[in-house]
Amino acid sequence: MPCVLHMKKINVILLALILTGCATREPWQGFLQKENNAWLTYLDQTIDVDINNKPLDEILVAPIFPNFNSIMNQTETPDFRHLVTLKANGISRREALWRIAKQCNVQMTVEGSVVIIIPRK
Repeated sequence: MPCVLHMKKINVILLALILTGCATREPWQGFLQKENNAWLTYLDQTIDVDINNKPLDEILVAPIFPNFNSIMNQTETPDFRHLVTLKANGISRREALWRIAKQCNVQMTVEGSVVIIIPRK
């Protein structure tokens, strides 16, 4: 009987550790995921961001996003004219793009070597 109680304690501890690991995953970690090492390296590079009231289309051609290819669908919507402000040091490009997408209420997905940006409904 003591062995059974010991195993139950171990199972509870393991479950707690698994749930803690899941809870600490940041929401942007899977953002713009693609099986391409160069792309993943690009997204995970650490950058400093200082954007103040700039439209989304200007941000995506800024020096912090070199060689960033994107297509904005339905660009006549107000979401693409939304002014973005983001100030952060030492964040990944992935996190910066995730924050920008949230702020502009747009969805970003990877298609080949291009990021498709569309307004969220």
